[in-house]
Amino acid sequence: MRTQLTTLSFTTLCMAMLFSGCSSLGISGQHVSTDDQAIAGNQANVIVVKQANGRDPVATTIPYNPSMVVDEALAKSGGKSWFGRSKIQVVRGSENGETLKMDVEYDNSEDRVEPLYNYALHAGDRVIVEEDKSNALTDMLDQLNPL
Repeated sequence: MRTQLTTLSFTTLCMAMLFSGCSSLGISGQHVSTDDQAIAGNQANVIVVKQANGRDPVATTIPYNPSMVVDEALAKSGGKSWFGRSKIQVVRGSENGETLKMDVEYDNSEDRVEPLYNYALHAGDRVIVEEDKSNALTDMLDQLNPL
């Protein structure tokens, strides 16, 4: 009797997740999100864009996987070694056409994305890596005068 109750609860949970639009099971219903539309050659991708001052942006396309985070995308694209210092941002399109921009803090001394900013990526996300010409002196001056 107890086994049947556990099975029934698990089945009910699975059905609720399936029909609620939850994607944690890897099963999608009839609704197709913008994440699912970012497909090139039948492969979902994440795009990492290198923006050096005074140069045209260069995009690197990386195959998406559901467990991908910002640090992994940077490592796979070579983005960690592009600049001595950089400003990083994740740009994500939404279903209603709006664009979400999330700043990413990068620890140059540890050569990694700060854990709080190591966002899970979605298919179609763009990770923008922009050259940062500031240095330790400009950082100190910014702290003294934040304007």
